[in-house]
Amino acid sequence: MTKDGFILVWTETDDDWFPNSDRVKNHYMFCEDKKDADKEYKRLLDLNNLYSLSMCAVIKSTDYDKSREVKSE
Repeated sequence: MTKDGFILVWTETDDDWFPNSDRVKNHYMFCEDKKDADKEYKRLLDLNNLYSLSMCAVIKSTDYDKSREVKSE
């Protein structure tokens, strides 16, 4: 079974967060196709304490196959 897809990575701050503090939580989620990844990305943008959010195509991984969206090296 191929695990081709996209990984969403985001950071949320705690309610009492302040700049340069370590009061953050990092998360990730695997989506099997770009349509699902886009849907989840838009949903995550609405989080109240969102600090950063990225959508990544797999280039090299021990767990996932290279995304078909990435051109050959």
